[in-house]
Amino acid sequence: MEVLIFTDIAEDIGYAKYAGAYRVASSLRELGASVKVIDCFVRFTEEEILNCIKKYVDKETVFVGVASTLLHKGMNNPLHGFRDEFYAEIKSAIHSRSKDCHLIIGGSRIGTTTNIPGIDFYFIGKADISIQEYYKYLKGKENKFIVSQIDNRNYVKTTDHNVSSDFFADTKNMYVQEDLIQQGECLPLEVARGCIFKCSFCQYDLIGKKKHEYIKNYDNLREELIQNYELFGTTHYLFSDDIINESIDKVRHLHHIFTNLPFKITWTSYARLDLIWKFPEMRELLQEAGATGLFFGIETMDANVGKLIGKGLGKDRIVNTLNYLNETWKDNIIMTGNFIIGLPQDTEKNIYNTFEWLSSNECPLDAFDLIPLNLRRLDDGRPMNDIAMHPEKYGYRTKEVINGKMLNWENNNLSFERAIEIHEDFKSSEQFYQKNLVGNSWLGRITNLGYKEEEVKK
Repeated sequence: MEVLIFTDIAEDIGYAKYAGAYRVASSLRELGASVKVIDCFVRFTEEEILNCIKKYVDKETVFVGVASTLLHKGMNNPLHGFRDEFYAEIKSAIHSRSKDCHLIIGGSRIGTTTNIPGIDFYFIGKADISIQEYYKYLKGKENKFIVSQIDNRNYVKTTDHNVSSDFFADTKNMYVQEDLIQQGECLPLEVARGCIFKCSFCQYDLIGKKKHEYIKNYDNLREELIQNYELFGTTHYLFSDDIINESIDKVRHLHHIFTNLPFKITWTSYARLDLIWKFPEMRELLQEAGATGLFFGIETMDANVGKLIGKGLGKDRIVNTLNYLNETWKDNIIMTGNFIIGLPQDTEKNIYNTFEWLSSNECPLDAFDLIPLNLRRLDDGRPMNDIAMHPEKYGYRTKEVINGKMLNWENNNLSFERAIEIHEDFKSSEQFYQKNLVGNSWLGRITNLGYKEEEVKK
């Protein structure tokens, strides 16, 4: 086995594979590499992880990779799943099997301040191209592998191995039988990448892209869906797109593909509510295309706060649009809403009023969450949101760094510590769990346990 990749699943109810590790595996398989992906990394004991090393690492193995994105359980637990020192033990076990084999880590939680014993290379950002160049480098082939040295550590950056829109359009995930996919399993799938908007709180990469960029071409997407159906019987997907309905043209494009397959698919995804308000015909198009759960990043009910962050729909239009959707989506499409605690000029009173409405029968959302605003430190190396880069502009004062990653902030209304307290207050209330029975992203995860979609929705 040339490459071994460890990854994990989200700690929510049910089970579903994580898209990032399989995108990396697919990039390597395109080069002919033999790749083994092992899910549920932090669910294993340390002894079991070392046994996996013994089972799969041999003299042919060039690197063992760890996908960090889901390697955490709550805010106060180890960020990378295990105690950092255990990674040095993994490295020792690897070298006992293959002395030149590397140990690398990547994913959304890796930045230029990450320091873990035993790690040879840290991959920052989406590694479609960088992982291919790295593999060619290890195999002694011609390559364009670029490494940045920071504090005597090796960092590999997406910005040095640019994934163009044309490159992404031709990609597809190559799931194989060795990935142990169950018959009919719900799978992750990336239809498009990035977002055309630039909300001030957002710290995803590739925001502010142009319309029609970074979207899979028609033939590749169709071929991927048909291949998964023929190999595994898959008809339900967890789309990992930042936003599925970024334009009416994209929605029509996907509607055409999905409704002309020789079988029916269903899917869940992230979406923007304000675009449905702007283009009401999206309601029918999304439902006909197979939407069965959508996650709306609404963030705030306050119109003035919304304008400051790039989401100024306001309470009346939010409520009216949700009610409009509920006319035809009720019992068919699960609607989840996300809100942020600590946005510019927002107050505790507004936040508690929002919570009361969200947990009431008047709110059409099936599930919701309210999360504290996170601001990264400036030397983190990952994409930064505008609030973190210009805190004074939005009325914030930043204090010490928490857990080596996040900035401890405060403004005239709230602090980061208070935002966490409010979040925990909501999560501990009976009101929260009277409403939050099944969120949209849980749907595919629960069907992977053997339940039917209709059963879960009921």
